[in-house]
Amino acid sequence: MQRCKNWNESSGFLNTIRRKGLPVSVPGALLATQFRHCAVAVVSLIVLAWAVVGCVPRQGDAGSAPATDGIYCLPVVARLAGGSNYAWFDVDCPAQPCPQSGQNCREPYGVIASYHTHADLIRQQLEAMYAGGQRRLRIPIYHMHGHNTGTVMDSQGGDLSPQHRQNLQQLLDDIREVGFEEIIVGFFPIGAYNTAFEWQVWNEQAYQENWQLIVNLRPIIAEAGVPYLIDLMNEGAPLAHQVMLCEYVRRLWRDYNAAFGKEDTLGFSIIGSDVVRYTTLVDILDETGYGRPQVYAVHLYEHFASDFERLDETMRASGDERPWIIGEVFYNDAEVAQSLADLSTTRVVQYVLQWPVTANRGCDGHCDVAPPVAFGQWLQCGQ
Repeated sequence: MQRCKNWNESSGFLNTIRRKGLPVSVPGALLATQFRHCAVAVVSLIVLAWAVVGCVPRQGDAGSAPATDGIYCLPVVARLAGGSNYAWFDVDCPAQPCPQSGQNCREPYGVIASYHTHADLIRQQLEAMYAGGQRRLRIPIYHMHGHNTGTVMDSQGGDLSPQHRQNLQQLLDDIREVGFEEIIVGFFPIGAYNTAFEWQVWNEQAYQENWQLIVNLRPIIAEAGVPYLIDLMNEGAPLAHQVMLCEYVRRLWRDYNAAFGKEDTLGFSIIGSDVVRYTTLVDILDETGYGRPQVYAVHLYEHFASDFERLDETMRASGDERPWIIGEVFYNDAEVAQSLADLSTTRVVQYVLQWPVTANRGCDGHCDVAPPVAFGQWLQCGQ
């Protein structure tokens, strides 16, 4: 069921519901039992608002930016203020195409890799994102054996350099001090050595490098003083034929759960356009004996609504009602935001994190916005 969020603060009845953690759409019998004098009027108001205009008055959440239009659109299910994937503080040639074919216009500007040389600028960008209503961030850790590119950091030996470790710690300190409420830290192995879907045979040394990197960076993340979740491998949910990736997911889920449990991880983020990735992933997780994470991170771009509905229906058919975080989506996109608002589903979406690329896919097609300050489209409905 969808739960109350951002209703008019002057309504004592609705505030009572919020304090008790009850769904707004609780059955009439329960309402009559606990709030018998108000039940009929409130239920009628909800039904009328939904049927006639699809929106009800709202004010901004305490501690968050005020709503820009004073409405809460139904049946949107995003419950918390989201934000951005923050990986780059600048980008070259945002217009498509880049002058040089194949140019990666984001690479020199990695937030973690360059923090020690651009700390003031990065802090200013964090403050601007927070001022624009963002309250949650995803921080990608791009890593590769033996390479430093300005975004990608060398992970040989299963750790980052002392400078990059310090950069990560100081970045997370800034995030906490600015006031962000939650982070996801995602591990992004890059290249044929570190990326299991590139392997033809099992690579134990590479697996140990990736695993030990998580082990060695987790204390920095956990001690930063910001609620966090760890994405063990960006878009690691495998297809059934990706045998090495399937084994990588199986092994890493076992190792992480044995060492740390699963309370601070969302497992492996899922490319939402292919339901086979979800079904393959959960089969593997169930086989380990450790079960599934408490929340899934789903990435949706083109065909947002149809891909959302297809995955949602597949999960519901198997009885899986776990909530989602939309971990990647087009940047500040009005059409996609409206698609989310228009969806009719009981699936709880906790929050949305935009990726810094527009639907035009400028630059190299992977990132054409830096910093990702604008967030207004997601503030319109449910954020």
